[in-house]
Amino acid sequence: MEFFPGGDLFYLQARQVKFSEEEARFYLAEVTIGLEFLHSHNVIHRDLKTENLMLDKKGHIKFIDFGASKILKKGEKANTFCGTRRFMAPEMLNRQEYDHKVDIWSYGIMMFDLLTGHGLFECKTDEDIEKLVLSGKMFPRPRGMSTKAIKLLRTLLEFSPLKRATVSQLKQSEFFKNLDWNKVSSQQYQPPFKPTFADEFDLSHFDEEFTQKLVLQSPHKGVIMEEKENNQFTGFDFDTGVTTKPPAAKR
Repeated sequence: MEFFPGGDLFYLQARQVKFSEEEARFYLAEVTIGLEFLHSHNVIHRDLKTENLMLDKKGHIKFIDFGASKILKKGEKANTFCGTRRFMAPEMLNRQEYDHKVDIWSYGIMMFDLLTGHGLFECKTDEDIEKLVLSGKMFPRPRGMSTKAIKLLRTLLEFSPLKRATVSQLKQSEFFKNLDWNKVSSQQYQPPFKPTFADEFDLSHFDEEFTQKLVLQSPHKGVIMEEKENNQFTGFDFDTGVTTKPPAAKR
């Protein structure tokens, strides 16, 4: 995989504490383009959050962790319960069928985080998060947040997926009014934070919780295969990974 030396957006936010609305708009715009690309190719991410958004060496956004993603064509529904509880849409928490609109909800939660510096659902347990989300209570208006941002958030965090904004509507919102989306797509806007590096192996933009961990080999067990005629694994050593050709049969 490509190495993204700028670290993840979550760690950058943790050090910044809170982004200005202009800074947050840059990252949200690039996420919008990424989400539009995924949805146009029938991909639903299902775990959209700042931890899964990396920064390349220039400071631009890159999506990662497609372990929960799924190909979901228009009109189809999914029902797998997956992702991160704090970012899950109501329909998923209700164990109902859902579509790409769950990504829009996650985007809204992330937008709130970036603009306020704290999570929308800061609960101690997953059960408390579910109760709060499924109660349908809208978030309080944070101080300093613009009317444009509030208006967009309300369309993103709409309880009913049928009323929730689409990516197209998101792009047309007042919050992004002055952006040139072609420039966003071609990365012509300067990132508000440009990572600096001591060398090509600099890991200073990653939390030491991860960089100080030991790299361990994956545990494995020996595999016993039944010998059968024309077995394609005949002669393969599962410990060394070497294949030894069996002696030719005598005629």
